Amino acid sequence: MRRKFVVFCFLSVVLFLSLFSFYNLKHYQATRRIQRRLKENVNSVVNSFNCESSFLIKLLSKDDVILSYRDNNKLPAASLIKIPVMVAVLFAVKEGKVSLEKLITLRKKDITAGSGILKHKKLPYKISIGKLLECMIAYSDNTAANKFIDILGFDYINVVFEKIGLKDTVLKRKMMDFYSRKKGLENYTSCRDMGYLLEKIYNGNLITPFYSQFMVLLLKRQVVNDRIPKYLPPAVTVAHKTGLERSIVADAGIVFSNSCNYIICVMVDKFKNYKEAKDFIAKLSLVVYNTLKDYKS
Repeated sequence: MRRKFVVFCFLSVVLFLSLFSFYNLKHYQATRRIQRRLKENVNSVVNSFNCESSFLIKLLSKDDVILSYRDNNKLPAASLIKIPVMVAVLFAVKEGKVSLEKLITLRKKDITAGSGILKHKKLPYKISIGKLLECMIAYSDNTAANKFIDILGFDYINVVFEKIGLKDTVLKRKMMDFYSRKKGLENYTSCRDMGYLLEKIYNGNLITPFYSQFMVLLLKRQVVNDRIPKYLPPAVTVAHKTGLERSIVADAGIVFSNSCNYIICVMVDKFKNYKEAKDFIAKLSLVVYNTLKDYKS
């Protein structure tokens, strides 16, 4: 009787392992098919535009479906730098250097040109650190970003970048500081770093789960939606941050769809005009969405 039981257990284990291996093989084949289809469809968009780009697309699942091109290229960050600056601010909050509730006063000397809403406020203007963060991310506010640089300092922010594992990201000048840029001081990042940050935020692994979720909420409030979300269905939520300067047009974010969630980061550094570069990102985003929408991770 005991021998029969042992044989039964052995056969059960063999059957289970066989079924498990079969399932894994079928799933692996499906994953590779979707990756090949993704590559073909993305290439069709890339070949139809006369611009130079870097990109990273990653499915947020154990399958690790990933497609990238020049993703480790270190390029001018433009307003993408505001994502790691946000991380540095919340790192400082966790360390007790600042608090989200603390009120600061913006004065005339703090106001920076370019994108944002704070430049239109009646001065002096009191605002909390938490609301200042929202302005920096949701409205890409340059005044907010520069105020955080004043509060924390370049050294502290760059040390945080290193601590959290960024390889290509550095902060060397303030927003709209073209004089420093002419002297060779530039802010840099890469699609690799942006994808790495967004994945850690999505998984709740950046600073703490609470702060990671807080960052997702801020990125979901983005009001500039003329790139990654432009052609996607209205029901699709995108947590993202755009970037635009003389030499770069970019967008990096997390797309939350019914079938699967994924990261898409695109930086266009050679283009005829801003409209073309933005449309390239928008159409690339649509192709990625249409390719992945029926994929079950």
